[in-house]
Order: sequence, then C-alpha cells, then structure tokens
Amino acid sequence: MLVTRAASSLVRQRAIAPAIQHRSASTTSHDDHHDHHHHEDTTVYPQERFFSPFWGRMLIIAALGGAAIKYAPERGDDAFFTRWIQMYTTSSEQWIDMNAQHAAQSKEVAERTVLFASASRPPVHRFRFPQNMAGGSPFINSVGSDVDMSDVVAK
Repeated sequence: MLVTRAASSLVRQRAIAPAIQHRSASTTSHDDHHDHHHHEDTTVYPQERFFSPFWGRMLIIAALGGAAIKYAPERGDDAFFTRWIQMYTTSSEQWIDMNAQHAAQSKEVAERTVLFASASRPPVHRFRFPQNMAGGSPFINSVGSDVDMSDVVAK
C-alpha cells in the first residue's frame, strides 16, 4: 500500500497556479492611509539672507585681519610684544651652556653605571675540607716540591 501511494504521488501532477491571484474577501484594494489627505507644512522658517549675525561677525573678523596686516610693524621694528617675549625667554648661549653641562653629567652617570654593572667580585676558591691543607707530613715531600703555605689563610 505504501508503494502504491508513493507511486501515485509521483504520477500525480500539481495543480497549476492561476496567473492572476484572487484577493480574499477580508482585504480591500484601498490602503489604510488613503483616507489621510496631504497636509500643508505650517512651520515658519526664518528668512534666508546674506546679512545674518554670522556673516556680520565674519565681516568684522576680516576687517580686523586686514587692519592688522596693514598697520603691523615692519620687520626691522622692535615691537612691544617682541621686547616682552625676549625679556622672559632664555638666550641661546645659555641654552648651549645648559645642554653641554647636561651632556657632561649624563656621560658621568653612564660611566658610573657601566662601572657598577660590569663589576664582579674577586674569585674565591672555597675548599670543602680546609683542614687538609695542613694534614700532610712535611717529611714526605720530595726535593723542590715543598710549597711555602705560611701566608695562606683558609676561609
């Protein structure tokens, strides 16, 4: 029975969908927003003009800039602000002296750092049994092999 049902489903053709879809009875052809009429924009915008406060400020700034260029002191003149700035600045000779002093101090610090970094303790030979240095007989040594160990200190 299952085989026949599967075979019949293969043979059976699907119904061809109609070219024009029919609208169901619950919908209409009119959209919901159709009843709303176009409303006119009632917002009042300010009049656009060239002489707004922004452009007035720009005109004043441009006039001040032109006056500053026209009435600025010549390059050779010693203006008030130039004298005032020079009074509170450090001269170039003083900067050169301070930089040379700083370089010399930096060199000293670097030399000290290298000295301490490369320093090492003197080598110390530690014996496991220091009492063995005096443990041998002085009479068994052959001629010329006697070593003077009177100055040796065991640590």
